[in-house]
Formats: sequence, structure tokens, C-alpha cells
Amino acid sequence: MASCSRLFSIFLMVIPVVVMMTWPAFAENNNIDNALNNCDELSEFKKALVATGVIEELDPKASYSIFAPTNEYLAKIIKGEPSCLSSQQCKAEMATILRNHIVEGTINLREVAKQKTMVLSSISGHLITIAVLPNGDIIADGNDITMQQPMAGGVMLYEINGLIANPQEHADMHSINLE
Repeated sequence: MASCSRLFSIFLMVIPVVVMMTWPAFAENNNIDNALNNCDELSEFKKALVATGVIEELDPKASYSIFAPTNEYLAKIIKGEPSCLSSQQCKAEMATILRNHIVEGTINLREVAKQKTMVLSSISGHLITIAVLPNGDIIADGNDITMQQPMAGGVMLYEINGLIANPQEHADMHSINLE
């Protein structure tokens, strides 16, 4: 597997939005699966998409921009004894957060740079603010965008160094008792 390179850095900003939705089931999305296979440092994000069933909710014919947290950050939440992803309650909470990281359509950071800021709606309805800092770095909801990689099948993959979640979603994940 190839390793993704670091290209950008970012600042912290959180917008609280809570939306409850029902998700259609699609066959596994091979475009996203293949895109994530190319980045070792996003393997935990891919495991979480599969374990929660979120990957099956994504239409294989649609294009997506994915703001994927690194293993280092995601492991703080889904690792442990027992694993968060072995708990049904945790899977449901994690699925909500994972949907916050996915935007339908291909987002080009060059367009964001021209506008200085852009607000996107994730598939969960969470609003993600993409902004260009004065030093030229680009952030997604306050998280450094550390890699941008266009992939086959209409997938644009962005590696970020944190979670896109509102304060309540963060609190819900940290309050789950896995024992």
C-alpha cells in the first residue's frame, strides 16, 4: 500500500448541527473502498466505514469528497478493549460521525482558495466549513487538511487530523461504556 503525503495544515472550528436520517442501502462502494486502500494512515477510517455499514449507504454511481481522519486520531476513539466497533451503541454513534466526513460531489480546494471559505453539507446534514488561513493552509471544520488525493470513480480524498463532529457527538462517543 502506498503512503499518503502531507500537504496542508489547519486550525480549530466546530459548528454544532444534529440531524437524524434514514439511509438507503447500496452495494459496497468499490470506488471508496479502492481509494482508501491506497492510504495506510486511513485504514482505521475504512474499517469504521465497513463495520458501521456506512460504506453500503454510499451510491457507487455518485461522486464524493471524503474528509478522512488519520488512524492516529480515529484510534483514540475506536480502539481499546473491547473495541468501540464491537459495541452496537458505539457503532451507531460512530456511523453518525462518519457521515459527517462525507460530502456528495467532488470538492476542489483550488475553488475554495479563490473564495477563501466555503460551507458544505455532509451526507448527514452536518455543515462543514472549509477555509483558507492567512498563511495559505486549508482547514475543514478546524482540522488540518494534510493530504489531497483525487481517486478514480469520482472520489476526492482528503486526509484530516481530527474528527468532524459537533460537541454533543464528541460527548456521546466519549460517554459510551464499553464494558
